[in-house]
Amino acid sequence: MTTTISTLLGIAFVALAITAVVLQAWLWGPRYWNPDTKKSHAPRFWVKLHRAVGWAYAAIYVAMMTQMLPRLWEYQVELPARTVVHAVAAITICVILAVKISIVRFFRHFEEAMPTLGVVILVCTVVLATFSLPFALRARGSDATSR
Repeated sequence: MTTTISTLLGIAFVALAITAVVLQAWLWGPRYWNPDTKKSHAPRFWVKLHRAVGWAYAAIYVAMMTQMLPRLWEYQVELPARTVVHAVAAITICVILAVKISIVRFFRHFEEAMPTLGVVILVCTVVLATFSLPFALRARGSDATSR
């Protein structure tokens, strides 16, 4: 995967995380949430859009992991601090995505935890992007000027 594609996927990754949390806050907010039944009565279109955004986010995550995980073994001695923070955020996202998918598929009684998990995923995504996107954009800019 080229640096340009990785950078674009990284930007899309952050945009999808923000979109998912904004939709989550709206669809499961006081306007649509029924505390008695513990269900959202949001319009189906927006709920399906939220789901599609989540699956697109997960697909980008898997695509990026298939590219990034093998690169970890290229380091000779130890990982730089920036890479460690990046990797920890990525691993945390993996665990939380697995928990969220498990809740949606099997453990609906934990559904009230979903907004918190969504915000934690957003925070991890922003941390992950902060430790990679500026450097990728700077490297891309230096490649363009060296030609």
